[in-house]
Amino acid sequence: MKPVVPSTVLLVDHALVRAFYKGAIGEVVIEGDKKPEIFAAEGGRTSDAAEGDGQAAEPDATGDQVTITEGAFNPANADDAYSPRVLTVAVGTTVTWTNDDGVVHTVTSGESDGTSGEPDGFFDSGDMEEGDTFSFTFDQPGTFEYFCIPHPWMTGTVIVEG
Repeated sequence: MKPVVPSTVLLVDHALVRAFYKGAIGEVVIEGDKKPEIFAAEGGRTSDAAEGDGQAAEPDATGDQVTITEGAFNPANADDAYSPRVLTVAVGTTVTWTNDDGVVHTVTSGESDGTSGEPDGFFDSGDMEEGDTFSFTFDQPGTFEYFCIPHPWMTGTVIVEG
């Protein structure tokens, strides 16, 4: 393994003959410089919101459905990984996320800087295979950020209005 940015890597060994016939799981926490240039899209821009680039911010969407788009795992697709990326709902709304990508993802509340995330424990889908859904009912107003644990450049926000 040759890590290049800080992150948490999960290792799973499904060979039952190891670890006393139970398989094994491990976590490697990689620390160091963030190196955001690694995640730069063509032309050198990173996937983070542009700082004064003159582009209008994406408008908030309404509804109760979010799609994890095909190719969301690719950092170049970070801006479209969760569609819509910002969702505005009323208190009491149940939001459902659907994984339309062929890769395992999560919907985990907390903050991510694009290279590593910090779950806050409010909601977590666990691993979602292609076609899986996760639903969560927002019963209090606020702004709730979320990200994908294996792909922390995937970020989204649910704004709950009272």
